[in-house]
Amino acid sequence: LENLLGYSVEDVIGTKLADLYSEADGRDKFLAAMQAGGGAISDFRAKLKRKDGKIAWVSSSSRFIYDDERTVVGVEGIARDVTNQVHESEDRFRIFFEEAAIGTVFLSLDGKIMDANSAYHYMLGYDEGDLIGKSIPDITHPDDAKLSLDTLEGIVSNKSKTTQFEKRYLHRTGSVVWVWVSMAVVRDAKGNPLHVISQITDVTERKLAERARLLSEERFKDIASAAGNQFWEMDRDFIYRYYLNEDASSAIGADEYVGRRPWEMVVRDSDLQDWLEFREILERRQTFRKFTIKVPSNDGAGRTLSYSGTPIYDDKGEFAGYRGITSNETAEVQLELQLINTERRFHDAMESLDAAFSLWDPDNRLVYCNRQYRALMNLDENYLTPGSAYEELIGAAYEINVDDKETITRDAWIAERLDEMSGRGGDYVNRRPNGSYINIRKYTLEDGSKVTFHFDVTDAVRREEELKTEKSVAEKANRAKSEFLSSMSHELRTPLNAILGFAQLLEHVPKEPLTENQRDYTGLIIQSGEHLLSLIEQVLELSKIESGQINFSMEDVQIDDVIVQCINMMEGLAGQFSVNISHSKSKAPLPELNTDPFRLRQVVLNFLSNAIKYNHKNGSVKIKSEQRNSGKLRISVSDTGSGIPTSQQAHLFEAFNRLGRESGDIDGTGIGLSISKQISELLGGKISFKSREGEGSTFWIELPLRKQEPKPPEPGALMDFLD
Repeated sequence: LENLLGYSVEDVIGTKLADLYSEADGRDKFLAAMQAGGGAISDFRAKLKRKDGKIAWVSSSSRFIYDDERTVVGVEGIARDVTNQVHESEDRFRIFFEEAAIGTVFLSLDGKIMDANSAYHYMLGYDEGDLIGKSIPDITHPDDAKLSLDTLEGIVSNKSKTTQFEKRYLHRTGSVVWVWVSMAVVRDAKGNPLHVISQITDVTERKLAERARLLSEERFKDIASAAGNQFWEMDRDFIYRYYLNEDASSAIGADEYVGRRPWEMVVRDSDLQDWLEFREILERRQTFRKFTIKVPSNDGAGRTLSYSGTPIYDDKGEFAGYRGITSNETAEVQLELQLINTERRFHDAMESLDAAFSLWDPDNRLVYCNRQYRALMNLDENYLTPGSAYEELIGAAYEINVDDKETITRDAWIAERLDEMSGRGGDYVNRRPNGSYINIRKYTLEDGSKVTFHFDVTDAVRREEELKTEKSVAEKANRAKSEFLSSMSHELRTPLNAILGFAQLLEHVPKEPLTENQRDYTGLIIQSGEHLLSLIEQVLELSKIESGQINFSMEDVQIDDVIVQCINMMEGLAGQFSVNISHSKSKAPLPELNTDPFRLRQVVLNFLSNAIKYNHKNGSVKIKSEQRNSGKLRISVSDTGSGIPTSQQAHLFEAFNRLGRESGDIDGTGIGLSISKQISELLGGKISFKSREGEGSTFWIELPLRKQEPKPPEPGALMDFLD
């Protein structure tokens, strides 16, 4: 009993059963379950109040105690703690919801979004959480808004279980997203609707493919008509079953081909040998290209046709015939002329651009550049002819365009340009010796070719510099926003607590017990609410820091005592992730540190939490305390995780930036390190880190031994995020 609820036997003697339940009707639910079970139950789960005020989920097996007259005189049973099992069940459902590959959304009966997973947000181009509270018509294509509401109203009022339909959403960018919607109503035990759950599958690609197919068929006919080609299919006996003849010079109509073999169309004995050779090719059942043969024409001069075909097979893999094309060699010449004209039009269009344009092949050799590019590079034409190597071009450009050759070496400059060129894409600004600024945008095509555009953005860059000088004017406004956010966070928690409370009440209505699915849904509401409440608390913490409303309570503390407390608090999380925590104490006794122990624990717990969650299974975490020569005390936390990529390390302390882990299976908000950094600075210290990808990371906080007064905060990451 003491391990389960913290009470001694003496504490509970004389205590009513109802006093131990966390809900007011807990006792009534228990007795109702006992009566329904004929006086005995097993694995009855309920929330009980621990002596320390916390809530424990308990599973009990109980039975009534009867006297000789079968009158109930008491209850006896055994109980065990299942709190962790309950939480794990809730976590599994939340992970399933969040990591689902298709969009999932919970709607109120009037069509407002109550909750939506990451896939749904990503599908429509929104950041996670942005769609909560929006009405479905707000993000639906105007032509489909009524369909969505009518379908929702119909499924709710007609007591249908599910419905499916196709509709269009509007992406955040304004583009159309075609989706297939599967919708179901969640009802209570009496059949009354509670809310609606929808699963949304993005079918845009299929719709585009259908449209492309129809367009392709039209183009197919247009091309056949324009080029004079003949498209055909023949069966396994080489009999034409389809023939499209748009060649006006042909002496035979398309209808005359269907139902006959190619060599049955021979009108001259001199052609027979060619057709026999063609038949031998067909009987090999292999792909063939450009088999030429002479055939008659309307003008009597004859034509040389080129046959190309591919064998086709049925669902069983058996040979079913051929599909191919017959083209007039004259049409092939015309196509070549069309390609030349297309290339000429392309060149004319590029020359008329206001931007400098260049096209490079996969080996970084020049294919084409326009006059603006040649003027920008200001090089000898020998470097700008098709086939010129990019490395040679930029080597020559260094001599002309780089003034400070003592600071910027030729090799370093060339290496930087080659690195920019080797990436998949790029968008960056370079300053030229004449003081102008050029925006360079590079795109890599599917075959590895590169396209670059160079834009003169001098005016925009100078305007940006002017805006930076005006930043100080907005500092007071930023602080006001922070104070406002602090106030609003308090206001948000009140309705959120109400949501959590009512969700918990729904789970414990004895007269109308929830179904298993309904319990899952209410559990999801509670879990989501608790996660949102945690996020609000962290945002409020960051807001307090930046608005100067955070309080510190300075006192002398023993570092190792703080570390032991933190390790004890993290043991549960470490066990969950199969990670071992060890403490390496300093050999020499450490002096006391004058600091705020609560805030120090907050920073160390953040380090430990990250080290555990982003570690490997059976990994290790080592926490170390030591006195530095600089007169500071350092607490460091090292892990054996995957480390932080070098390209991401500059953004590590940015608020709400999870460094690409947003879609991962590890919960987080991206605020913890930002808060820890500001707390450490307010305490007169600093935090830093080192990390090697694939080996792990070490984070540490250093605090001065001398007494410190907390520093006033400065507006920072939260304001940047809100802006």
